Amino acid sequence: EVNIPAPPAPPAPPKLPDIPAGAHAACAKAAAGTSVTWVLRPGATMRGVCEKDGGKMVFSLRSYTETD
Repeated sequence: EVNIPAPPAPPAPPKLPDIPAGAHAACAKAAAGTSVTWVLRPGATMRGVCEKDGGKMVFSLRSYTETD
């Protein structure tokens, strides 16, 4: 019998950056469900939708990508 070691645990996911005020501002007058793409810097992009929260429209993060 061959004992195969268990694979190592995957690394923890990276910490997501805070959503910039500009992303929320982009949703301020948009309809619910509007798609928004926010580029933080070259290679770092947030994608989300506008949703109503507490009586105002805000950006709701759906994906974040970062490339080198």
